[in-house]
Amino acid sequence: MNTKSSAVQEATRNEYGTKFDWSLTLTYRNAIENVDTVNKHIKQLFDHLRRRVIGKSRVRYFNEQKHLMMIGAIERHADNSIHLHINLTNPPESVAKEDTSSDLLKHIHKEVLYFWENKKRHSIPSSSGRATNNVNPLMTLSESQTMLQYITKYTSQQNSNTFIAYWDSDIVALPTTCLR
Repeated sequence: MNTKSSAVQEATRNEYGTKFDWSLTLTYRNAIENVDTVNKHIKQLFDHLRRRVIGKSRVRYFNEQKHLMMIGAIERHADNSIHLHINLTNPPESVAKEDTSSDLLKHIHKEVLYFWENKKRHSIPSSSGRATNNVNPLMTLSESQTMLQYITKYTSQQNSNTFIAYWDSDIVALPTTCLR
């Protein structure tokens, strides 16, 4: 296993005790099979969320990797196309720019769906009866842990399909493979 894969898997294990706020499944309108393309979309989502909450400039006082944003994994459908599973935390008020709305801070999943469905048009909008994305609130630590286990069910030394990002770091660790 390469060092990057090991680091992401270790970080995921370290976050097992994290209480996440949302569990999301994001799908594509058109089949995407290329991991590099999906990585580009994950990075765009990450950058969009950070800009909306924090702004364009990097805040100097950040303690990198202190406030987890998301842990996720990419998986293949039976037809080999890829979809994403994400456990997401609402951003901490301490890292948000002054004019960030409290609704955005408490319901960051809405911004994810807006970006994915409307801004980038990766999938069918939730307002449609044919929507394929799914959002569930995670109310307890136990629910968070169960979803993290579900997300990482195919992660292994041969299948480094997980990604991890922090609110207070401009780096996102992306998947390297997606075998299942």
